[in-house]
Amino acid sequence: MKNLDKYRGCLIGGAVGDALGYAVEFQGERDIFFQYGKGGITEYVLRNGMAEISDDTQMTLFTAAGLLCGSATGLTNDINI
Repeated sequence: MKNLDKYRGCLIGGAVGDALGYAVEFQGERDIFFQYGKGGITEYVLRNGMAEISDDTQMTLFTAAGLLCGSATGLTNDINI
């Protein structure tokens, strides 16, 4: 697969950003600054020592897995996706 490192980087970058923003998802700017200061959220909020991700990352990973599975199936059946 061409550009595998780029794809992997996009998935990891998306998950990292999602984990950082998950704690303030759906909060307004005013509430975020009140809770975290004028710099906003700058560190992960940990739960049991881990940063949480949202369903956005989960759906992205399921989509990527589906694309890989479909591509692999297509390759074994001489179909290009």
